[in-house]
Amino acid sequence: MGNSSEDKIKLYSNDHKVELVLTQPGQDDDEISLGQLVQKIIDGKKTIMLCTLIALLITLVGFGGYNFIMQDEVGSVSTVLSFNFKGIKEGLNPNEEEFNINELTNKKVLEDTVSQLGLASKGIDSETLRKNILIQGIIPEDIINQMTLINQMAEKDVSQLEKLNEMEYFPTQYKVDLHISKDMDLSGEEAEQILTSIVSNYKTYFMDKYNDRKVFSSAITSSDLDRYDYSEYIMIVDDQLEEARVYLEEKQVEAPEFRSKTTGVGFEDLISQIDFVRNVDINNVQSIIDTFVVSKNKDRLSTIYRNKIQNLTIEMDQYRQEADSLRAAANEYKKDSMVVLGEDGLDTAMEFTLESKAYDKLIEDAINAEKMVAEYRYDIQRYEALLNRLVGQGEAEVNIDITPYIADVEEDIGNITEKVEDLVNNMNTTLDDYYTREVFKGSVKMDVPAMYSSNSMAYIKKFTMALAISVVLGMMIGVMGALSKGILQEEGQGGPNEE
Repeated sequence: MGNSSEDKIKLYSNDHKVELVLTQPGQDDDEISLGQLVQKIIDGKKTIMLCTLIALLITLVGFGGYNFIMQDEVGSVSTVLSFNFKGIKEGLNPNEEEFNINELTNKKVLEDTVSQLGLASKGIDSETLRKNILIQGIIPEDIINQMTLINQMAEKDVSQLEKLNEMEYFPTQYKVDLHISKDMDLSGEEAEQILTSIVSNYKTYFMDKYNDRKVFSSAITSSDLDRYDYSEYIMIVDDQLEEARVYLEEKQVEAPEFRSKTTGVGFEDLISQIDFVRNVDINNVQSIIDTFVVSKNKDRLSTIYRNKIQNLTIEMDQYRQEADSLRAAANEYKKDSMVVLGEDGLDTAMEFTLESKAYDKLIEDAINAEKMVAEYRYDIQRYEALLNRLVGQGEAEVNIDITPYIADVEEDIGNITEKVEDLVNNMNTTLDDYYTREVFKGSVKMDVPAMYSSNSMAYIKKFTMALAISVVLGMMIGVMGALSKGILQEEGQGGPNEE
């Protein structure tokens, strides 16, 4: 054996002597020094570089190919919507039906967006948008903490589970994501425009669906004068103004202090304008028509009066029946009473009838119905008088020259038509302001502007990490290969001496 140092330990027993020899490797034994390792690594640098390069190529092809083939999404655009209207905290719509956030992806909303932005040219339709929209309710941290606490308490006390089951929370905020795929061929700015347009169209859809907004239009225009007789024309305009007045009275009760910032008027002002047109302008021209029987065709006018009388009679009879039914119900209604004992007990007791809101409502409705009967009766009598006058002139063969009055009537009707058109525009603008600035102000709001987030940054981070790992692995494999190759070459040349 080569030069080495030995430690000898002698062990004795009664019959035998055992000698153990511990041999420690000397500096001339077979070993690889740090310098030799480094040299072998340097000698195998080509192997290391080749392994590293192969690892990089595998990563480039594998990672890049996977993302190109499998990863369809290139980014997403997000926003946060908040809802603020009566009932939302109970999970209800303004009409007290169950709130459904998925109406955001209503077909009309999405089709309007596709049309407005010309998305069809990119092959994007409403169904494409719908499939790529994700909506998630946002639950505040304090609600989550409260639920967590109750859940923890329930682990110790099962009765706490009832509180958890009873606890309901309806989100008032929602996160909306629109995922953008490669085949949509959209820039980040275009994606943001799409989501913003969807929200805007949803606001319009929401307001149109859940308000009682009436859109008024002029029932007739000056060009329609050729189609109607003068009296018929005035009737149509007056009926339209009466309908508008009834609606505006309801709005006046809802918002007595409201005043449009655009028109500068409130509902009470609009009612006053309607009353002026009806009581002054319409009454003046109607009096001329009635007094002088101004008509283009008296036979046609006679038919108009008869039809008017018939329709008014039908409506009056309906109100009369309603009034009679309400009066009968009120007479049969038994109010609650209270007996107050006197000094001598029942002999001097007094009975008092208690107030009843139900009874009072019956009487109030009956009185209103009777008022309508009286109004219809007055109108019927007026038209009967006009009809009788018209028939009387025909029977007496009275031929009054109405030519001087026709020009006045047509001029007055033209002025009325212009006033009504201006009034209708004023009403619609005022109502628009009322619903957008009062009723639905902040009902649907974008808390966060639509913001596009590209997947490229996440892709770059993952790709960079994959490259770094591949370099490390490649170098490790290369180093191991270089060392193995060096050792095998050394052994092939004879290796170290052995005894």
